Amino acid sequence: GLRYDDYSDFGESLNPRLSMMFSPSQSYYMKAIYGKAFRAPTFLELYDQTNLGPNGIRGNQALAPETINNVELELGYVKKSILLRAVGYYYQIDNLIRAYDPHGRGATGYWENTGNISTYGVEGEITYSTSKILSLFVNAAFYQEVFEWNTDKVTPQYQGYLDARGYKRVGNMPYFKVNGGATTSYKNLNVFIGINYGNKSISNTRYPIEATRNVMIPYYVQGNVNLSLKMKEKLTISLIANNLGRKYSDPDESVNIDTFGANGLIQPRETILLRLKYIVGEK
Repeated sequence: GLRYDDYSDFGESLNPRLSMMFSPSQSYYMKAIYGKAFRAPTFLELYDQTNLGPNGIRGNQALAPETINNVELELGYVKKSILLRAVGYYYQIDNLIRAYDPHGRGATGYWENTGNISTYGVEGEITYSTSKILSLFVNAAFYQEVFEWNTDKVTPQYQGYLDARGYKRVGNMPYFKVNGGATTSYKNLNVFIGINYGNKSISNTRYPIEATRNVMIPYYVQGNVNLSLKMKEKLTISLIANNLGRKYSDPDESVNIDTFGANGLIQPRETILLRLKYIVGEK
């Protein structure tokens, strides 16, 4: 695939996509993907001149679009009751558009292509079904993000405030996650039990304001349960419980962490739903 865009304000963008799949046998397969995409600067990021006081941000008509290049390789094995899948990927986002205060003193800043982020990771998944009675799955993911300053746009003094080399691993999010679950059926009863885990994370230190925030987002363990009982031919009762357990995040990348608290912003708590389903008329 190939996509071409031409904007009157920031210019043109050409984005290809390629996917290849090879199956040496009925059980094994390999898949490779390459793609490129972009995000155009918004009208506010380009032209806004309404917020020019202290801590204000003005538009920047010289902005370039954010671009992302992605490479992914997947290996899989499928045979009756079992599925094995492994994925490795790498992607790079160039020309990140972020608020930039060149003096780091809370004066009026502007939107700028401050840097690039390189992300690499691996994922694995196992699904096993003994029969219609029991099905199990486990998947895990590990990834890292590294931030690099755009030295053509950001002054050396600003970079050196925190890191003379200009490289930082991006924090404020778990870099290791595991999900697992089991589904079982017995006569008219269906049961699903799942569990999600993410490791603890710390704040970023790319910007001066982030360096003043002490963020420690704890690890989380959350559970999900779904019980469904078919009472009659047309009547089913279900009990659904999701997000059992506390989970915090840092959606603003440590900038407003004082508002959220030292653990970050707590996510929506558990949701418990009792549902009755009755089918009216003929099936």
